[in-house]
Amino acid sequence: MTLPPPVGEVEILRSPSPALVRELSLVLSSVGVRHRVVNGPGGRHILVSPRDADWALQELAGYQAENTGRGTKPPTARLRVYDGVWIAVGAYVTALLVFFRLDFGRAFGVNWKQVGRADAGAMLDGEVWRGATALGLHGSLTHLASNLVFGSLFLAFLAQVLGPGPALFVIVLAGTLGNLLNAIVVGAPHLSVGASTAVFAAVGALAATQWFRNLQLGRTAAAKVIPFIAAALLLGFYGVGETEFNPVSGITRPMTDNTDVGAHFAGFLCGIGVGAAAAKLSADHTPGRRARAAWGWAAGALFLGAWAIALVAR
Repeated sequence: MTLPPPVGEVEILRSPSPALVRELSLVLSSVGVRHRVVNGPGGRHILVSPRDADWALQELAGYQAENTGRGTKPPTARLRVYDGVWIAVGAYVTALLVFFRLDFGRAFGVNWKQVGRADAGAMLDGEVWRGATALGLHGSLTHLASNLVFGSLFLAFLAQVLGPGPALFVIVLAGTLGNLLNAIVVGAPHLSVGASTAVFAAVGALAATQWFRNLQLGRTAAAKVIPFIAAALLLGFYGVGETEFNPVSGITRPMTDNTDVGAHFAGFLCGIGVGAAAAKLSADHTPGRRARAAWGWAAGALFLGAWAIALVAR
């Protein structure tokens, strides 16, 4: 007896070949069609929601037409590109500019750096909100400009891959965790400010999302490693300031260089972890427009909520 598909889902394909079902499931995942693969009578079944059925069938028909007469080959590496990148970049730029103005104008009589900087001693004593608040503060206009340019660039790439809302949430969360990790490793009396922890979190997240994509597509080991190599080169080129390595004297760094190398590496590592989790979540449950917007609001709540706590606790 053939059992009907679960209520709320329709069957668009049934095949006794696990390899074929796996291949076509990958085609659907690559274009963002939410679906499930289940075992049942006659082999494996692909189920989708009724509203996505026509879309899914069109994608499978198009894929079959592309490969007719050419034998079976791996699905093309099509990656869904989200629109609304300007929303993520605009929110990022606005936040940094507003808090730069508040800080340097001593708005409302508040010493914003003292209240919100990443003070390792205070963070280890429980003021964990400083991990987020420090992302909005900068030591100079040059410091701000650097993070505006590079942060906007990497955030734009990440927003195309994950969507603007999820991308914002990833860099805020990973940047916050990066500052906390740096405080644990370095300890008091380390002090730092700047969005660069979130900038390098975006670099790490980009590497992780590309790695996850290559993993899904069954790429070679070399292809899976290349994103991390490229990201590590960016980190080494832009994230270490004037630090140099000499085979004889070892690692040297000028006294005038105040680059927070530890925060950059910590943000990068946390970006990899959070980015990989976001890529997996997005692949398993492709977020709709409202869900993506909710992640963006959650990013704002995390950042502004941390500042609200900081101002109350000062």
